[in-house]
Amino acid sequence: MTVTPTREQAERFAAALELVALIEDSFPSSRFNDEERKQYAKDVLHLDPLEAEAAVEVLKRSPGGDGRARQFAPTAGEVGLEVARLQLDAPDWG
Repeated sequence: MTVTPTREQAERFAAALELVALIEDSFPSSRFNDEERKQYAKDVLHLDPLEAEAAVEVLKRSPGGDGRARQFAPTAGEVGLEVARLQLDAPDWG
């Protein structure tokens, strides 16, 4: 039995795929195949799209563990964690 997603579900999934595209553009060493894109989108589907985009921007600007700019995409869990951090404490930069 095939379940057809509602319009709202389809729009949220499309927004999640746009976030994946932003991540691929922001982190040059990260490229996903179609299945990985879909899975990543499913993993961030519960996040508010604007908050998730802001979290990606923060992660893009923050250095990696060695102090250099990040080269690889954050995991969906890291994006979710950054969303939570932003909800609790606004960033210092404008």
